[in-house]
Amino acid sequence: MLARLIFATWVSISLLFLGITGLIFLVNYDIFTDWVLYISQQQQFADYFSTQLFPPARYEILQWVGLGLSGINFLLLVYFRAKISRYCAQISLFLSFIKYHLSSSFYFYKQLDKKNLILFAYIFALLIIHNGYNIFYYELQYDEAWTYNHFVSKGLVSCALSPHNNHILYSILAYFSEFILGANKYSLRLPVFLSSLFLAWISGYFVGKNWGKTAAIIFLTVFLFSPSVVFYSFFARGYIFLILFASIALGSFYQIIIKGKTAANLYYFGGFNLANILGFYSVPTYFLPYLGINIIFFLWIIIANKKAYLYRLFLLGCWFRTNLKTLSVVFILYFSQIVSNGLAILWTASGENTGKKRLDYVNKMWDWLFFGKDFNQIYLIAILFLIIPLIAIIYNLKNKKEGLIGWFWAILWVNFGLIWIMPSSSPDRSWVFLTIYSSMFFSYVIYTFYKKIIVNYIPYFGLFLLINILIAAQIYNGQTHYHIYWSAQMDKEAKQIADYLIEKKYAEIYCFSRYDKPLLEAYYRQKTGKKLAVYMPFQESKDYKPFADKKYNLVLLDIENYKPTATDYQILTEKGYQLTRKAARFEIYE
Repeated sequence: MLARLIFATWVSISLLFLGITGLIFLVNYDIFTDWVLYISQQQQFADYFSTQLFPPARYEILQWVGLGLSGINFLLLVYFRAKISRYCAQISLFLSFIKYHLSSSFYFYKQLDKKNLILFAYIFALLIIHNGYNIFYYELQYDEAWTYNHFVSKGLVSCALSPHNNHILYSILAYFSEFILGANKYSLRLPVFLSSLFLAWISGYFVGKNWGKTAAIIFLTVFLFSPSVVFYSFFARGYIFLILFASIALGSFYQIIIKGKTAANLYYFGGFNLANILGFYSVPTYFLPYLGINIIFFLWIIIANKKAYLYRLFLLGCWFRTNLKTLSVVFILYFSQIVSNGLAILWTASGENTGKKRLDYVNKMWDWLFFGKDFNQIYLIAILFLIIPLIAIIYNLKNKKEGLIGWFWAILWVNFGLIWIMPSSSPDRSWVFLTIYSSMFFSYVIYTFYKKIIVNYIPYFGLFLLINILIAAQIYNGQTHYHIYWSAQMDKEAKQIADYLIEKKYAEIYCFSRYDKPLLEAYYRQKTGKKLAVYMPFQESKDYKPFADKKYNLVLLDIENYKPTATDYQILTEKGYQLTRKAARFEIYE
């Protein structure tokens, strides 16, 4: 039954793809681009799409690429037709494997003794309260509003196929969340909030099962309340999914190491494959954790299996096929972005040529990851995160499972090396996955200290006191981190302005603030279901209009970043605008 269903679905998709390919040959470039922009509701990007993303010269290439892919797909269809039942059986076993681990995770928490259960429940409760508070207290930020305006509010097709979208999985989930709960910040943030809870659940299960309940409790307090994880547990973007799937890929790699020559190893390769696919679909910069893990994965196969020659060949074959499957599926998922040169845009969209020196970039990145206080010389502290764990690892080498954590330490070193290689224009948040490793080794050092000293004197109370100190320190650090507070006041003011526009029934305004524009549009659409017309003085904007052309209902003047000129004020006076509201960074004229 499953085999017939999968084959029928494959045939249907193949016929649809072949039909689209034929259509591309039959219609001209203008009709095709108009159709693409219409179904994705991105007509405002028509000029940019035809000049930058998908110029006419690329249309002919797309025609032949589509024809070639249709031919390859047909050959694969014929080849796998006879083997589809076998692959379906493997899929069923893999699904049973996933179901087993989900059941096993429930059993892990169910069989906890009363004291440990209380501690786990305490951590999860604080996590829910803390992240829930952040969702309620902090208004939408610029990136959240931009994602809503351009993708979530435009429909499922726009979420999945738009070449500008570099958070596809999040956008799709947010679309369904909004469809169920309505348009508001809570529906936008629900997917990341639920993902943070799932991350907490599987992290506690994995660490508890492999290193013990106490180690899991300490790790959860360090990891889940770290500034980066907290921020992306309520900030409506795709980075919490990146952290989640990088964690699952890392856990799968670890299980492959400890399982050795067992049948379960094949299923952990499947888990590694699925986690990487979903990680790439979350954020393209998943390439960074993917590369770091795979470099050490390959080295482990070569170095740790020298004596088992045949087993090493078997692992190399599995590793190669797994990564080939990953990249093939990612290519299909990102096909629309690739044909429109999307991957280049996805990689550089949030980066800028800052001109930073390499040490300054590394210093800023580590500061953003751990502290957010603009400390100096943080790269020296980064070295401590790499050196001190090694001492704890060597100290615990007698325990085989704890000794294997050295491979994780090696991955951290590889990623630390990548920081020095990657362009300094890469945004700091590209490295958010390093929180997994920093939390792991920081908690590992604390756990080693706890086992040797604290547990001998005040075991249970000492652990309770320790996790409260860690959580309090992390919450303080998170709430004072500049990526949370830097725009908080602006975000609140933008919501107040949007409420004022709705109250006055203004449908058209002139805005000198780049930051406020997407926020005003998002709130206006969420509350009225209509589009707010926002015109701007910036010629590169799709909504550019000369300020002097007409009089608008309301003018939002940005006196902090834009710094209005004498000409701007002269136009305000000549057209009879009156100052009706003034704040630290803006003035409103009506």
